[in-house]
Amino acid sequence: MKFPPIIEMGFSPLLYLLLFYILYLGMKAFFVLRIRKEPYADNPARIVYLGAAASVIGIIACIQKYREAMEAIESAGDISPSLVAGSISEAFAYPTLGFFCLALSFLFRFVSK
Repeated sequence: MKFPPIIEMGFSPLLYLLLFYILYLGMKAFFVLRIRKEPYADNPARIVYLGAAASVIGIIACIQKYREAMEAIESAGDISPSLVAGSISEAFAYPTLGFFCLALSFLFRFVSK
């Protein structure tokens, strides 16, 4: 399944911003702990909170896309099922990205212990 486009009005830029921030914090913690062998001053558990926030934002974006699809169906009256299925399948890209951020944050949390 593909991720949503980066340049889109709505929740997509926020999800990608959280993804890049999780990557930055995770690589920074890994570099400090494993390569420089120094204690990490920041709390590495906060990266999981960012991943959880990304998954919640992904679910909210999915609900918004469902709402937009239902409004389009209502305004058009009678629509073919293939158009509805296409818009609903696009909506699943947002929780996928959110849960990917959550999985990545758990991975970095595990590595930085």
